[in-house]
Amino acid sequence: MECTFTIKAENEDITAAIPQRLISLELVDENGITSDSLRLTLRDSDNLNLPRKGVKLSVSIGYNGKLIPKGVFTVDKVSVSAPPPVMVITARGANLSRELRQPKNRSWHELTLGKLLERLAAEHIMSAKLPDELKGVYVPHVDQTDESDAHFLTRLAAENNAVFKPNGKYLMLVKVGENKSSSGRELPLIVVRNSEINAWRGELPDRDRFASVVANYTDKAKRSRSRRDCR
Repeated sequence: MECTFTIKAENEDITAAIPQRLISLELVDENGITSDSLRLTLRDSDNLNLPRKGVKLSVSIGYNGKLIPKGVFTVDKVSVSAPPPVMVITARGANLSRELRQPKNRSWHELTLGKLLERLAAEHIMSAKLPDELKGVYVPHVDQTDESDAHFLTRLAAENNAVFKPNGKYLMLVKVGENKSSSGRELPLIVVRNSEINAWRGELPDRDRFASVVANYTDKAKRSRSRRDCR
């Protein structure tokens, strides 16, 4: 199984210039509205031209020539070091537009979650994608108060055990913990064997454990502050 990729800079295919210089290509597909990231580490023995900040890189990755588009990334940092001469290009996902992050004030009445997502997607010249079980969720009334469309959809998704993510030309809602695509299609199980892995790493955070929770509240009937210790 051979890993293959293509990279375009502002729609110009630069793939041919990469393999002989490539040290590593790392792509992180983040959850929700956190920007995806791309980190490209190259040998710089022949003094590569520094890419401009703001250049958009389109990346596709796959195996045996079957490529899957992974998104568009905007270059935000370039670092060089020596010896040995190395260039590291860092780019962030370009899916979360300024319009999606613009705060808005409005209310939504008597519609389904599917219709709401379609209307918001149309405002941003995008398309909506969500499974059938979310399309029919009835929304009698919800306020969007000084809240961006991205944050608003993230909140609605959380209330319905789902995740919101802008991806390419789509605004997507996906159910949490289900082995399904955004359209509801069952995803195949993929087995990765040790013989197919160069290296792997896991992080197991040591979370604090709490023996109790203390809540302070106002008792309106007694007109006094009260305290409750829950163990």
